[in-house]
Amino acid sequence: MFDNWTEKLMDFDQRIGPELTRPVYYLGLIVIAGLVLGTMLMSLGSLFSSFFGSLGRLIGAPVVGLLAVLIWRLICEWAYLFFADREAVADFEDAVDVDGVVIDPEDAANDPGTQDPASAS
Repeated sequence: MFDNWTEKLMDFDQRIGPELTRPVYYLGLIVIAGLVLGTMLMSLGSLFSSFFGSLGRLIGAPVVGLLAVLIWRLICEWAYLFFADREAVADFEDAVDVDGVVIDPEDAANDPGTQDPASAS
């Protein structure tokens, strides 16, 4: 298990970004849940000194936690899409194919059909 992961880590031909977004997402959920539970426990401890303030934190912590989970999910999905898009572009660049012919960048620079018409004059 670790041999394959370390090979991927050292080999830049394979991308590990999409595989890392899921564990980072779960780690963020654990942190958010811990912060919400910690806030709720601290508000229970101060319930007798400030009843309405503690009650507000007891109600507000789960609401803010749900909003934080939603925002965290969006951030992780954007990161996943970024990595997946970069991977799709890299795959596309590896196999650019027009009419069954692989385009070589050097040949495209010398081909008059691929030049900009404004610069051809």
